[in-house]
Amino acid sequence: MRINFILALAKFDGYSWLRRAPATTIGYTSMPLALLFLIYVLSGGRLVEYAVAGGLVALMSTTAIMVAGSTAVFRIQLRIQDLLVATNATKVEYMFGMAVANLIFCVPGLIIYAVLGLYFGLFTPVTVLITAIVLLLLTVAVISIAVYVGSIFKSISSVWTTASMLGVILTMIPPTYYPYTLLPKPILYIVALSPVTPASVILQGYYGLAPVNNYMFLVLFAEAVIYLSLARKYSRWGDN
Repeated sequence: MRINFILALAKFDGYSWLRRAPATTIGYTSMPLALLFLIYVLSGGRLVEYAVAGGLVALMSTTAIMVAGSTAVFRIQLRIQDLLVATNATKVEYMFGMAVANLIFCVPGLIIYAVLGLYFGLFTPVTVLITAIVLLLLTVAVISIAVYVGSIFKSISSVWTTASMLGVILTMIPPTYYPYTLLPKPILYIVALSPVTPASVILQGYYGLAPVNNYMFLVLFAEAVIYLSLARKYSRWGDN
């Protein structure tokens, strides 16, 4: 694992892009914040803590899934992937580079949610550590899905549409903005195929909003490993 390559790719796709178009972060943070406001109004403030926890998960997952579009642009339009292949870069290094770039785009939103989490008393030293681990595993899992999706399409317009649909599915169907205890266990296990579900369940438990379910830690870790392995094996890399 070459750290210098990962940081260089993150600078190219994250920091450099952010310097040229800082307003890009607004698009990534607007939907979670808009849903937070809507949930606050409709619930009379009763579900605002769930909206804060869900907003963190939604921010990371929606930003990560848009890597599918970047992957398609790199491969189809800019042909950057061919250059990366020539440098003997691996798919895993590429995915981790995109993950770090993804974190750069998320920084403004993470700051906002950190302030909200402190205001509503959700954060302690323990929950901050748990949150960091959960968001890291979630990012690895979702970016692995995004890289695979971005590698199989031949049209850039098609992959952007698919990525947008996946973003909605990943964040709205799982118990992101509502208590996971409302779902029957069979349904919960089905929607747990999305890494957003175990991430949301874990955060709700450790934030004191629902019963702690440590089993979901194993699910999220397994999904991060499995989706990363599948993307590494089956996603297209350059012209291959």
